[in-house]
Amino acid sequence: MEYEDKAAKLMEVLESRKSFPDYIFSRRFEQHFFFDLDICSSDIVICAAKEIILNCLGTEVRVAVFSFTERTLLGWLESDDDWSFKIGAMSESLRRSGDYNGLILIDDLKKCIVYQARPVDLGILAFDGSNNWRAISTVARDCFVDAHDIESWLTGESVYGAALVNDLGREYLAALAKNYA
Repeated sequence: MEYEDKAAKLMEVLESRKSFPDYIFSRRFEQHFFFDLDICSSDIVICAAKEIILNCLGTEVRVAVFSFTERTLLGWLESDDDWSFKIGAMSESLRRSGDYNGLILIDDLKKCIVYQARPVDLGILAFDGSNNWRAISTVARDCFVDAHDIESWLTGESVYGAALVNDLGREYLAALAKNYA
């Protein structure tokens, strides 16, 4: 019961009626990074998120995992757990029950959140803490983009950026960049 009460309090960090491109959190985080792979099944994004969280928040962090749809606690991740395995098992359990939406991960001190409404949507990793990029691998950095990257896409100078503007929409990306700068 203690863990369920604590988990319910963790969800207070989200604004319940907000969605992208609006700011979806009840307070400002220091860092915001976006990803476009499925957090439920992409080992590379899960491992990259774990690496960033542990490097920026420390190795004593505990992370609660919630279903996006019901906002119910699915379980906890410890720093020494195999996050890919555990998130994969939680996601598979959700799919067996008919829930094909995303996940929300929140550390027990509310300094970090990983949020993805649906596997086909952009997700976000938002956190407070040091941004020690030298300690973070190139693979982890390559999985995420920030508001500055999105602003550069809007210039249309890269093929990748132009494709994303075409797919997601100029207004949507401009609002996302503004709200998470």
